[in-house]
Amino acid sequence: MLEAPCQFKDNYIVLKEWAWMLAPRGGRFAPTVKINDKIEKGQIIARLYTIFDQELEPIRSPIDGLVLTVNKKPFVSAGDSIFQMGTPS
Repeated sequence: MLEAPCQFKDNYIVLKEWAWMLAPRGGRFAPTVKINDKIEKGQIIARLYTIFDQELEPIRSPIDGLVLTVNKKPFVSAGDSIFQMGTPS
């Protein structure tokens, strides 16, 4: 129980679309965006590299919207969650 009334923010962002991105393959993960960045569909949002530092195909955003979460691990395996993003309504 709270002793005082709750204080709510004046502005909220309501999402009409939500997307999880999974790593297409394993390697060194280098995001090019951060939380709360606005992104456009097709924009490069991360790069993956092999252990020999050869760049694999870039990771592109599937939607226009906002970055909600970013995986902070320097290395990922195929299928790891790397981003969550949403489209404001």
